[in-house]
Amino acid sequence: MQKPQRQKFRQETVIHSYITRPLSIEIIRLLWNTNITANQITIFRIVLNITALVLFFQATFLSICLGYMLFQIHEILDSVDGMYARLKKQQSKTGVWLEQFFDAVFSDANGFLGLVISYAAYSITGNEVYFILWGISIIGVKLLGTFLKVFGISKEKNGMEHKEYGDDFLPIFGVGLRKGLKNFYLTIITWQNQFLLFSILFLLPLYNSYGIDLYLYAIMLLAIINQPPWIYVGYLSYQKMKN
Repeated sequence: MQKPQRQKFRQETVIHSYITRPLSIEIIRLLWNTNITANQITIFRIVLNITALVLFFQATFLSICLGYMLFQIHEILDSVDGMYARLKKQQSKTGVWLEQFFDAVFSDANGFLGLVISYAAYSITGNEVYFILWGISIIGVKLLGTFLKVFGISKEKNGMEHKEYGDDFLPIFGVGLRKGLKNFYLTIITWQNQFLLFSILFLLPLYNSYGIDLYLYAIMLLAIINQPPWIYVGYLSYQKMKN
């Protein structure tokens, strides 16, 4: 099979279009003539993910920096394995299950990633409110899932979700204020784990030197942004029941 060509991406968020997708295609080109499979890439990034969590749990500046770097590599490989499988026609149910299960459990801000990073922040500052805010965020996510399932509401049809692939870029500027704000919100929702990662990376030096609790602001943002979706879907379900 011919090695895939470099291309411009206009998919999902600005980060996807200009960072993760272009880097992913370069990695795919490097791996193209090897015997490495898509599932092997998935397993490798799962190992990176879990190793990063172990490092975050130690809550030292060095371990947090190493965990941050490993998780960012994992994020790029998250784009690589799916693209690689499609381009090489290696799609499999096992690969889909591995990706969906481990991403939901270990790399989601409202999964073990959020819990472990919150523990690391707690180890640094002793602030227990992180766990309360993380719990509020999870409640918002669970309520959204419940409303969607019980009332059969589609996120995509109601403008709450964008396609993972295809011409579905989320521009923030030059699209009008209303659409720009909506796309900005969807971008934040998509990358909420990055807000936690960035804040924990700089928490220890900022807190020790200036008393700035950067993680508190990040986890507060997480708790806030996960409430409007379930409230909106609750409103849609109420309207659906009335009709």
